[in-house]
Amino acid sequence: MPNDFFVALAHDLNYFSADGLQPVTTDSVLLAAFAAEKLDQKRRVVCDLFAGSGLLSLLAARRSPRIALTGIDIDENACRLYRKNAAENGLTERMTAICRDAAALKGQGLDGRFDAVIANPPYFSVGRGAASPDPTRQTVRQGCSLEMMADAAALLLKNGGTLFLCYPAERMAELICALSARGLIPKRLRMVAHTAEKRPAIVLLEAVKGAAHGLICEKPLIQYEKNGDMTADCAAMYALP
Repeated sequence: MPNDFFVALAHDLNYFSADGLQPVTTDSVLLAAFAAEKLDQKRRVVCDLFAGSGLLSLLAARRSPRIALTGIDIDENACRLYRKNAAENGLTERMTAICRDAAALKGQGLDGRFDAVIANPPYFSVGRGAASPDPTRQTVRQGCSLEMMADAAALLLKNGGTLFLCYPAERMAELICALSARGLIPKRLRMVAHTAEKRPAIVLLEAVKGAAHGLICEKPLIQYEKNGDMTADCAAMYALP
């Protein structure tokens, strides 16, 4: 079993990971902030799809104190660490983990169970993106197709439920088509760029199952000023209660 190691995070969060699991990324921080307001208002039963060792769930739980989260991941070691991280942060009653293949969720008692799904999924299907020599990291990076992710989210959500996810901006057209084809209608998006001079790298997207069409495009999030300082908008998304 890979050795666990502690990752120092701000805001008194205790987070453990292991070799081969998804590293701490800006994407999860921004996605938790993007989803937070609506999650805490009315979305209380939440699935963290492709949860890994629970970073996104920890951030969402801190930002949205009324939600309960179920993390789903195919990796048994990731699920073990998800449970450990829940315990280390006093969240065992609000965070549970299920070790399942996202491609085989039908008939597992999860259909239409969730008010919301949050997902920081693998960004490339097998054969796309840079390959890793580490088989576990390869699964993390190229663990599923976009269509499989969309199928899983559509199955898990109640009608009217909301999907929040981040994805490469270069694949936004594919993403919108795949979600829409499964009745997950994009309702809000925000592009994220490293600086104002750079092209957007990721998109934060909110889609609602069974909703009418109509998309709000929020102003782009610029992460850093020319001098390297984090922008006020980005710093606000990093701030935790």
